[in-house]
Amino acid sequence: MITNAIVGRRTKFLNVSANVQGPLVYAKDVGVGTALVQQAERPRHYIYNLMNRRTNSMQEFAAIVKSHFPETRISLGPAVPGARPAHDVPMERHREEFGLVPCEIEAGAAAFIEWCRSGRY
Repeated sequence: MITNAIVGRRTKFLNVSANVQGPLVYAKDVGVGTALVQQAERPRHYIYNLMNRRTNSMQEFAAIVKSHFPETRISLGPAVPGARPAHDVPMERHREEFGLVPCEIEAGAAAFIEWCRSGRY
């Protein structure tokens, strides 16, 4: 959605329900989370999940993109009654063991937009 909005192209995800939810996470946070686990001398767990405090719907993410690009056109599929999060996996292990709290999706989207425009990461 973001890269299309930057270049003025319409986004059509007609087979993606507007209210389907998923754990959207900023890529930089995924990299930091992975590095923390890999560099730990003795990680306490075998599996770590990384996500924001809550899942976001595609419609919510589209609204975030539109807040940065009011002219952008984003089409999603119709809402599905009773849609539940695709994944709802807690991330307490990262927070408790490493102190990592990923940025909220609005901040991640803004950072990605800045990177796309400037090339600075």
